[in-house]
Amino acid sequence: MVKNLIRRSKFVVENLFKSNDVNIFNVNDCLTMTGFSYGAEGWHHLITLLHQINQNPKLKMKESILYEFHQKFIPQNNNDIFSFKSDLTKIQFPLGIFPWGSYIIKPSKHSKIVTQNWDKSNYCGPSSDSFLEERFKIIRNLYFSIKKKGYQPYLGYHPQTYHGLIGGTILEKENGEKKFIVHQGNHRLAVLSFLGYKEIKTSFINGYHRVIKQKQLDQWKYVLNGKISVDVANEIFNILYNSNGLDIASRYNLK
Repeated sequence: MVKNLIRRSKFVVENLFKSNDVNIFNVNDCLTMTGFSYGAEGWHHLITLLHQINQNPKLKMKESILYEFHQKFIPQNNNDIFSFKSDLTKIQFPLGIFPWGSYIIKPSKHSKIVTQNWDKSNYCGPSSDSFLEERFKIIRNLYFSIKKKGYQPYLGYHPQTYHGLIGGTILEKENGEKKFIVHQGNHRLAVLSFLGYKEIKTSFINGYHRVIKQKQLDQWKYVLNGKISVDVANEIFNILYNSNGLDIASRYNLK
């Protein structure tokens, strides 16, 4: 009881302090680092899953797109995901790594990209049945919680109905247009998108890049060390920025 009260208090305080770093994004401009969009014109397996749950409340995990996604979407690197052409880049970017390096600046116990066990990942398979059952339960509970109570990012804490702010990194084009890469809150944002939310509040995450700017690409890690050219870095940025998940889902036979 005391432990839960401490966690709840810490949660509320942390989210209130984040309010100074809040940015508002259209859901259509939010995507995963694997290129799947939360917008109506894109594709995301969690949003497809919510459609399935809504149509069949008794849906079993192994009957769902969640299970199918983790069985089929098993990329070995980012080149597999985004179908980089062989003449575009001669190096293969590991999962979670881009021309600027990782999204993480200062690794910590909460850093999930570089240190992540990709066998237990929300982003791709393969994943164990027990892990997927847990994910399936989490998104079901979130869906019914937010549908009933609304989205309350600054209040309350429960492991299965967590309503914190969506955390991640901004991608900024040379012309100032922006998109948001989600690192924390993939399930929450899928639920919000499915329920018809048009805009969401986002926050930055300690230890992660806040903004990746296209106009600074000559300062990116793999450009500076000569692994790729400025032109290649620019092309890869544009591929990620413009991705909506439809092409990726089609190539992996998920649509």
